[in-house]
Amino acid sequence: FSMAPLTRSVDYELPELSLEAPRVETKGVQASSNPISLVNPEVPRLVTYKSKSGTCAACSKASNQSCADCCGMVFYCNADCQTANWIKHKELCEDLMNQHLAKVIFKLI
Repeated sequence: FSMAPLTRSVDYELPELSLEAPRVETKGVQASSNPISLVNPEVPRLVTYKSKSGTCAACSKASNQSCADCCGMVFYCNADCQTANWIKHKELCEDLMNQHLAKVIFKLI
């Protein structure tokens, strides 16, 4: 199967995802799984920053992975910590994402 990057940045790297889904054949039915489906679709994926780091919001370990939606403002050491902290982080995440979008729009005007 082939791998393709979702996006590239000088600041962060997104995980590469497969472009081909595995085929499942059962009793004459063919189906493909969605290669980009997330374990928990409500929780944003983590991005790995090249030169930015922080403390995991759940367990306080050092990390260079951050919530993709709030743009490097809140760090997590792994997806389990992020998922465990999602209930607390969800509202803050939306606020941080909206602030970031407002700054980007303001720069474009």
